[in-house]
Amino acid sequence: MANPDGKTGASRELNTYWTKGAGLAKWADNPRPWRALRTQLLQYMSIEKATGLATEYFYEVFHYYPGSAQHRKRDRG
Repeated sequence: MANPDGKTGASRELNTYWTKGAGLAKWADNPRPWRALRTQLLQYMSIEKATGLATEYFYEVFHYYPGSAQHRKRDRG
């Protein structure tokens, strides 16, 4: 079921924590940000949920999907 903020699988507070709050610092500046975020989320949920939320949060922060051309360009630096 979707939450009022349009996200799935987590509360508004957790969505904010991982995309705008203190949680963002745990993964966004990592050389492999999606992987770092999924690793963090795996502490709290199944791999399926962590994978989905990591992708959702990654897109919200960077405005492109992991594995996209923009992501590959960022990785090459």
